[in-house]
Amino acid sequence: MKYGIIDIGTNTIRSVIYNEALSPVAERVWESTILRHTDNGRLTDEGISALCDSLKASLEFFSENNTDKILCFATSAMRDVCNFDEVNGAAKSKCGIEIELLSEKEEAMSDFYSLKLQLGEDISGAGADLGGGSCQVLTFENGRLVYYCSRKLGVKRLYNAFGELNREKESSVREFIKKSIADLPVRESKVLYVMGGTSKKISKTAAGLFGAKTVTAGVLFDIIEEYYAATPDYKALAGSEIYKIPYGALVFQELCAYFGAQELAVMKGGVREGYAASRLAGA
Repeated sequence: MKYGIIDIGTNTIRSVIYNEALSPVAERVWESTILRHTDNGRLTDEGISALCDSLKASLEFFSENNTDKILCFATSAMRDVCNFDEVNGAAKSKCGIEIELLSEKEEAMSDFYSLKLQLGEDISGAGADLGGGSCQVLTFENGRLVYYCSRKLGVKRLYNAFGELNREKESSVREFIKKSIADLPVRESKVLYVMGGTSKKISKTAAGLFGAKTVTAGVLFDIIEEYYAATPDYKALAGSEIYKIPYGALVFQELCAYFGAQELAVMKGGVREGYAASRLAGA
């Protein structure tokens, strides 16, 4: 059996094929234009058309690989639009697929499920899933999800709000992040467990620039400095994420400071893997 999962996010629309053991075996990625095509809280006709084009391409990819079952979900990017029913109706009529819109709680549970699969049942600490539109923050104790929230701190959203980061803007951005997380519960966690494409890109950049096997607050600071210096190595490693990585580094720095974390533990899986496991286990 092969399972296809379409993950509609703010940065990307990612389609992944999983085998019977729910391990990823192939994937395709398309740019998500949801933020660009959202006007007064409504996804425009152009945005709906672009989304449907990506869904059709995803279905072709799954068909070419003889995928048996296909599921499609969306998270904060779609929770923020006021015309989701219209968007979902277009996906059904034009592509023959239904988008499952995860609530904030369902997204958090998928993240938490993924963490438990990777770290074991009896986990304690704090975690963050940073995407393009939002940052999902979790705290957990002895294998139980204690707290969750979604904050509008996604790297794409921050870039759209503040533009290209520079030294003059940095204090304002940090203040915005601090205010956004000021009401989180106090919970000491020596390690911040992080998920999402931004965390993986930061880890890869840190390894490429400094040979860092662990991403600490100091390493995050060094990445930001490399960005400011516009070094050739940073540009090559960052690629299309050149202006978003420093925003991700700032968010993770402030979360580490808040929870007293000394380093990031970058998880291989995140909401998509947790969603797949919860929906397809025993299928």
